[in-house]
Amino acid sequence: EPTPELGLILGEALYETGRFDDAAVALRAALSLTIDERETIALGGQLLTVLFWGVADDEAAAELVAELADRLTMPECVGGLYAHRASLATFSGFPALGLQLLDFLPSFDDALAFCQISVTRSMTLSLTGDTDHGLANADRALELHAGFAQPILLPHPSLHVANGAFALLHGGAPARALGRAIAGYELATNDAMAVSLVWCQLVAGDSCLSLGRGVDALRHFETALHDAMRETFRGQVAMAWAGIAMTRARLGDVVGSRTAMTRSDAETSRIGSFELSMCAARASVMAVALDFGSAITELRRGAEIAARGGNVIGESWLLHELLRLGVAGVATRLATLAGTCDNALVHARSAHANSLADGDPTTLVATAERFFALGSPILGSEASTQASGLFRAAHDSRRANASALRAIAMLEGTDILPLTVASDPETLSLLTMLTIREREVAYLAAEGVSNKDISTRLFLSPRTVENHLAKAFVKLGVSSRQQLRSALQQNIRR
Repeated sequence: EPTPELGLILGEALYETGRFDDAAVALRAALSLTIDERETIALGGQLLTVLFWGVADDEAAAELVAELADRLTMPECVGGLYAHRASLATFSGFPALGLQLLDFLPSFDDALAFCQISVTRSMTLSLTGDTDHGLANADRALELHAGFAQPILLPHPSLHVANGAFALLHGGAPARALGRAIAGYELATNDAMAVSLVWCQLVAGDSCLSLGRGVDALRHFETALHDAMRETFRGQVAMAWAGIAMTRARLGDVVGSRTAMTRSDAETSRIGSFELSMCAARASVMAVALDFGSAITELRRGAEIAARGGNVIGESWLLHELLRLGVAGVATRLATLAGTCDNALVHARSAHANSLADGDPTTLVATAERFFALGSPILGSEASTQASGLFRAAHDSRRANASALRAIAMLEGTDILPLTVASDPETLSLLTMLTIREREVAYLAAEGVSNKDISTRLFLSPRTVENHLAKAFVKLGVSSRQQLRSALQQNIRR
């Protein structure tokens, strides 16, 4: 016989395997059988998740919230509804409101309740700039989750892993975020958790982009796209295409980036908080096509959306993207955002804007090293080349050349070039003259590293190292290692 409990189990199973419409039907039928308020909030909460994330019907989700509010009177059940409202607010693009709603809830000593709310609380904390507590919350939920023998009504542990990876990425630890996202993907694969598979790959792709590893990012986004299309996860299909578009743009593929962005924009599903990623992707596609005016307009739009929702991380990111495109006047707002949180990456962005506003190359050098230490070599290289330009304008050629060479060194192991607008023209000429591998080999050779050691460090054969070095010699007009370092510096001065 149909019972609310069986309907809940069936609905959760259908949702986790990507059968969203079927899950909604099963849960609605089970919800009509409930008498107990605890059953009502359990089934209603799961149906809200299905409607919001799977079916992507925001109107139906809002109607269900109103219906549940009329049916619930017990404090713990009303509190559960507040938790679901906080989730809807956070992932609709209003994490500040989500945090306010969560603050109405009491402290939870109950492990089950903590785990149920953790997915929302962790993301809300991270988006509003408190990434350390977002990570701690996700880690604690993952630890508690292991103690449940029958985890019905609990998010799959891979979601806690993905949330932790998200906090690490936006807290300035993309290498750790990448490792955690891959671990979450493997965990989700073991249990065929379709929802988690996509999230973990999207975070992995974003982590690789931060690390300057475009080819690896492309692989993760394409895997996310495959999983999302297989499970008809429409919102995530749009996000995966956007990730592909941004990556191809950062790799200099104008046509490929535009095609991918068109596919992303063709998806009609709502994105919510993740609309900011779409704005950044569109701006990247516009910038690589040298349509900087449209890119700036799109980034400003995204920053305004983030500000309205209290998304500190998103607003800081998009304002800094404006700075990278040469837009002045963002330093004050970035400083205000930095004053609201202890996030290291938000503070580094603010320091970058202040250094450029002050025209201070010395603080730019320090900022470049901060970015590099936070796993953002592309941002570090850009700041270092900007410092080089300011040193050169001050007729300090020694420090100008040192900063330019440091900018090149930061790009070792990356396959994404800095933004043209953010780079010092003299240094950029060197970066674009040589291919990525030629640049890596030439820089190491100029530092006195032997071909054998270069081969080991870059995982190349000795013959390949010799070929790259020979091509660099020809392009730079030198015939020996002794001339190489001087030629690199002279090219930068030109």
